[in-house]
Amino acid sequence: MTKEQTQGTISPVGLLASSYSPSWGEDQVPHTSLVIACYKVAAYLPAFFASLEAQTSDHTGTELIFVIDGCPENSEALVREWMQHSDYPVHLITKPNGGAATARNAGLAVARGTWVACPDPDDVLEPDYLREIERARSAHPDESMFVGRICLTTPDGSAIEHPLDYKNRDGRTRVVDLLEEPDALVTQGAVTFLNTVHLRAHKLRMREDLATGEDTDFIVRYLLAVEARYVLVPEARYRYQRRADDSSIVKTQEKNIDRYRVLFGSSYPALLDQAGPNCPQWLANMLLYFVFYLFDRNRSPHSAVYATDEATLSEIREALRAILKRIGVRRIDAFRVHNLPLDMRAAWIAGAAATDSATSLPAVAVERHDYNESRGMLRVSFASVSADPPTSFHALDANTDNELEIAARKTRAVEYLGAIWAYEHILLVRTEHPDAVRIVAESGPQFALKGAALPVWAIRDQLGHSKPPMPNPQRDHAQDQPQAFTRRVANHLSQRLRRLKYALPQRLARATGRARRYQSAVLFDLSSGSHNEYGLSLEGLFASAAADPATNAWGLIAADDPRAMTLRAAKLPVVVVGSSQHLVLLAHAAVMVGLRRDYPQPFPADVLSKRWRFVYLPPVALGAHDYWELFPWEIDLIAADSKSENEVSMLTEDGGYYWFNQCEVLELYDYRTALSQAAPKASEVAPPVRFIWAEAQAQGVMQ
Repeated sequence: MTKEQTQGTISPVGLLASSYSPSWGEDQVPHTSLVIACYKVAAYLPAFFASLEAQTSDHTGTELIFVIDGCPENSEALVREWMQHSDYPVHLITKPNGGAATARNAGLAVARGTWVACPDPDDVLEPDYLREIERARSAHPDESMFVGRICLTTPDGSAIEHPLDYKNRDGRTRVVDLLEEPDALVTQGAVTFLNTVHLRAHKLRMREDLATGEDTDFIVRYLLAVEARYVLVPEARYRYQRRADDSSIVKTQEKNIDRYRVLFGSSYPALLDQAGPNCPQWLANMLLYFVFYLFDRNRSPHSAVYATDEATLSEIREALRAILKRIGVRRIDAFRVHNLPLDMRAAWIAGAAATDSATSLPAVAVERHDYNESRGMLRVSFASVSADPPTSFHALDANTDNELEIAARKTRAVEYLGAIWAYEHILLVRTEHPDAVRIVAESGPQFALKGAALPVWAIRDQLGHSKPPMPNPQRDHAQDQPQAFTRRVANHLSQRLRRLKYALPQRLARATGRARRYQSAVLFDLSSGSHNEYGLSLEGLFASAAADPATNAWGLIAADDPRAMTLRAAKLPVVVVGSSQHLVLLAHAAVMVGLRRDYPQPFPADVLSKRWRFVYLPPVALGAHDYWELFPWEIDLIAADSKSENEVSMLTEDGGYYWFNQCEVLELYDYRTALSQAAPKASEVAPPVRFIWAEAQAQGVMQ
């Protein structure tokens, strides 16, 4: 069939209309085919076309196959116009909408090149992209897969670190054997060049039942069918552009939890079947890489997980537990592609072990959290698959082996996907040496690292769980050394000036004695206005505290707050957010009281470390999943309405979802009603508000 016979008619691949560019020749055999699926990408096509035109390789050797997947806009017209003037051989296919996989399969079916890749038309290729791939193929003629480098960018062109960019850290083209480098994952078909001889020999096509991830599934099946190795080409740079409106298919599908039913119920089991009885580490890493994103997006009260019906979640959980079992505890424990929260790894291990009671669990690490210096109290935790803590465990000083007092303890349920997967046992240990605490048990779990309580990053490092290091920024070229030196000097001076800017007000306050005015201050955050969005205000509570001679109360207001004059007229001391007075006050404050977790603290941590206690008064009753946002290392004391039947117990109950112990909860009766009756003058403060402040003092808000 000639070009003239097929132009604008039905193509050999089915009910698909095909057209060809003038430069397309039937007898011309390209070495590379790029299959480009188009759906709602008209706004991005001009930049994509420009990047194709800028390629430094011989254009005639690369065939472009554009597949218009039932676009409701003018992508087809733009391609038709551009292809008439292009020196690439271009094949245009139009078809009814069926999804990215159907479009790519249509292109794969007619691809003539020995090599094929599927770039996205809302991205751009760096000028040497195709040439670098061709160079690598010439240098490694026996290899069957070549992979370029994904470079993430924001809509304004700013660079974003790609989570898998660590494999490019040495910047050289090299052969990657996944059996030896199981962390060097390849997940995106856009930068992956596959040999069409192998595709046809193994009858490989993209799965059309996968809403997203079809390219990863395709790549994994190819690696399992051919060989688990590829050539990495870091100099072949592909600019993956995040859309300003997050309208990409990937971004849209991130919110679609239902898609995991197919991934976990069909795609992943099929891949594990193809791999055989022993899942290789690289395949485990590939699967867990995407499981991480589901769990990570669950770590928010507003996660799409909580808008998903229980029947769907139950099906996903059951399928995932089966996947985790097949991957195995050992492979999960070796996963380090992401820096996992310890509770997430514990959940996965528990899921893998749940169906096999004989599975030996790895030793558990003891995580060190926050240290309250004024109370001499260190918070530590460790995970287990059981809600029951070890029958006998102790805290020891690592330097002396003396036993330390465990002042409080509780068990927290680890929830993901609407169910409990594991448990964390939380201890408050009295010690003057927070860096030298060990937890030991006579029975129950074995503790890793001799039970030493360590920060999470140190645990990851010592257990081999830390993500591989990312590439270092490129060194300045020799000709740029004078400019680089100038930049370093400028940065050094800028940092010195910044530190001086923040140090001067504090020195002046000490020299003049003004700092004494702020000693042990109680600061009330009034910066959200006279009433916040829930109709509550701290003005009355502030006035109550200011009326107490024993309390050094101050209010924090925005610079344009019209209440400043009224409050000062009532002899209520206020400071403006971001002012030098605000800086000095925070440096000497004992307590910050707020109705929002993100109270104003605009000063860099290296010039003003947190020494005050933050008392948080939630403006509304706690939501069902607020435990993903409320942590005692950010909130020293959290208020709970003791009028409510379950608000206090929700925060403190053993086996619940929150981290807080009883000593970290301030029980205030009906405080939200009281705070809706705020008044700016101490003489006008309603009795319930006075009572709230008295209750707070009685429960140690100042301790």
